[in-house]
Amino acid sequence: MSKPIKLGSGTYGSVWTTDDPKVVCKKITLKNGLIPTHALREISCLMTIKQSSNDQCSHLINMIRFECSRTQCKIYLPRYDIDLFYYVRTYGKLFYVDINKITYQILLGLQFLHQRSIIHRDLKDSNILVDRSTTNIVICDFGMTLFAGGDHDQASHTGGMQALWYRAPELLSNSGPSINHTVYGPSIDMWSLGIIMIFMGKGDYLWKMKNPQQRLIDINHKIKFPWNFCLNLSDTSFSDM
Repeated sequence: MSKPIKLGSGTYGSVWTTDDPKVVCKKITLKNGLIPTHALREISCLMTIKQSSNDQCSHLINMIRFECSRTQCKIYLPRYDIDLFYYVRTYGKLFYVDINKITYQILLGLQFLHQRSIIHRDLKDSNILVDRSTTNIVICDFGMTLFAGGDHDQASHTGGMQALWYRAPELLSNSGPSINHTVYGPSIDMWSLGIIMIFMGKGDYLWKMKNPQQRLIDINHKIKFPWNFCLNLSDTSFSDM
């Protein structure tokens, strides 16, 4: 039995090799013997995927199994050697045929989630795993998913979701004290997909500001939103930009 090798880590856990070269193990540490909320979200979403025979599931990572002890949760998943971020960084901006193929597969995965009132809330290129030989993809990392119970248009922003460069305007507009009162729906995943499409075609990001308000103003300048929430920024101080 070989010693596990750490492949990477994130906010909520770390990924390790296993004795099977086609399988990885995502390890999540328990706090006071309790399974963290993000782990419950991920396991619940993976169970929903696993229990379905829908063809759309082929573009969502399929859990092999999971184990929980008093100190740790282990989620066993198929191994992919590259994510979309590193795929584009390695091979450069993609041809239209590959962009269309990957976008279509992401849309099928999102359709499966959204039809079940599940919002991914953390869609980004590093959460899209790629099979180099076929350019087939799967969406992964469901730790921020929201089961909106069929009323996802009334979901509230809970903070910490969606990396800034992929964050939808309706969330950027309230990236402050009132962030928990922002109403949003599955459209935030579609905005993130748009950012991913631009990244695939340009090999870079369209907006890279680190300040949410500055980012929102630049987005509005480029594409002219038909609604007026950007006007609410008129009293915002941008001295730190």
